Amino acid sequence: MKKIFFYILTFIILLTACTPAGTTTPTVGTVLQPTMTVESPSVKTNEPMEETGTAEEMTISSPAFEYGQKVDIKYTCDNGDVGVSPELNISGVPAAARSLALIVEDPDAPIGVFYHWVLYNIPPALNNLPESMITDPHVPGIGVQGMSSFNTTGYGGPCPPFGMSHRYFFRLYALDLDLTLPPDLDAAALLEKMDGHVLAQAEWMGKYK
Repeated sequence: MKKIFFYILTFIILLTACTPAGTTTPTVGTVLQPTMTVESPSVKTNEPMEETGTAEEMTISSPAFEYGQKVDIKYTCDNGDVGVSPELNISGVPAAARSLALIVEDPDAPIGVFYHWVLYNIPPALNNLPESMITDPHVPGIGVQGMSSFNTTGYGGPCPPFGMSHRYFFRLYALDLDLTLPPDLDAAALLEKMDGHVLAQAEWMGKYK
């Protein structure tokens, strides 16, 4: 009997020693529930986004022909004497611009760059040049037309030698110059006065053969 009591006492002592501190030994009939660890959701810090937007780019385009495509005969010297000027649309002019200038040139001419149209003192708020503009030196509400390589004012359409395809660039310039440039400027004189005053530039190009 003493041996049985000794064994029971020894078992209780060993059980107590193996139980972690602070842990209560469950009584008989107690169902142990599994412990579930819940992880905290990751916290994302909303860093300020870097400013990536840029000002609108200045553009010039024409509904008369797609960029790099054939210019309709209507706008060339094969339509009467010099043809009619195409409609041009303008957008994205810089807020600091005081005037616009337009130069139409053919860099593929045998004699060098040939200038088909010189137009300047254009109000910066103007967003459209209508089709078939007059060829007078002064166009009310639009600007001043300088001298082309035809030695005339106003638009002169594409007129390349037979069998040759040329490119015609409609180059638009936003300037910090007032609407006070003198009349009768040719392309060279206008480019000289524009030097150092160009805020933005855009182009539209068509081809004619």
